[in-house]
Amino acid sequence: MSELRVRIITPQESTTEKEVTSAGFEAESGRLTILEHHQSMVCSLSEGITVLSMPDGEERWSTGKGVLQVSNNLVTVLVHKAALISGR
Repeated sequence: MSELRVRIITPQESTTEKEVTSAGFEAESGRLTILEHHQSMVCSLSEGITVLSMPDGEERWSTGKGVLQVSNNLVTVLVHKAALISGR
């Protein structure tokens, strides 16, 4: 199983934490995909669709503007809003 974890946090709550094989985001500089062992980084996110891919399917989240941090196979996403739109 993948070692990559994604944690989505909004001002209201910690929305989700999932173990994923990849995660796709709308960064301000364009579409960004994170895989296991990605180099540490911080970037700004635009409003858009976040896709969390898992071995048994994927989830799509509508996410607001925010910040993404990658460190030690943990992707922390701090956004204004987040809502599951399809998937589990």
